[in-house]
Amino acid sequence: IVQTETEGDPYRFLLNCYDSNRQAGKASIVVTGGTFENFNPADNAAEGAGTNFVDEGYKAVKIAETPAPNGTFQVVKNAKVDNADELIGALADPEIANIEVASDIDLAAKSSEELTFEEHKTIDIKEGMTLQLGSANFLTAEKGLTLTGKGTLDNSAAASTAVVAAASDVHEHKSLIHVTGGDLLIDGVTLINDPEYHWHGSSYNTAAIAYWNDANVTIRNARVISG
Repeated sequence: IVQTETEGDPYRFLLNCYDSNRQAGKASIVVTGGTFENFNPADNAAEGAGTNFVDEGYKAVKIAETPAPNGTFQVVKNAKVDNADELIGALADPEIANIEVASDIDLAAKSSEELTFEEHKTIDIKEGMTLQLGSANFLTAEKGLTLTGKGTLDNSAAASTAVVAAASDVHEHKSLIHVTGGDLLIDGVTLINDPEYHWHGSSYNTAAIAYWNDANVTIRNARVISG
């Protein structure tokens, strides 16, 4: 669908209702999927800034800065999670592409197998919130991961509370994110990978991020603290 005008933003009428009909409840548009170039269906300026055509349970995610001037948006199924089991369920659900983390979540007891996901996911960690990994687990993306927000992904607490005699076992091989396929984008998040220890000897040592094959890794507006 392409509809343009010559003045202002030529793309803002891509999806549009007659104002009077929409305001009277006679017309509506509900979006549950699709890719939109130069148009954000969750912020439709033609209907007034902030007008959202995206259905409840879905979210418009910006997936590219191109084409100019507005970039590309994709509407995907969204999940808000508040505990470890909800997060594990969202990772396992192939239809959920965007996960919002709005609470501190302790994942220390979960296995790396449970934290492995087959489809590309966007995980948005809200400001002040922490995803806490354990001493022997990590996120594994088989088709890519986008990690956004102003929150934190951390595995250091498990080491600091471990039995001193087992300290070398606790630290050894610790990691945060493994990417075995697809690309990785980290935007705004703080990564803390056991800064008190480092170890060498495995394929990924104690790297905060490890990737294989032809993955592209992009880190912007983020902090990475690692031993």
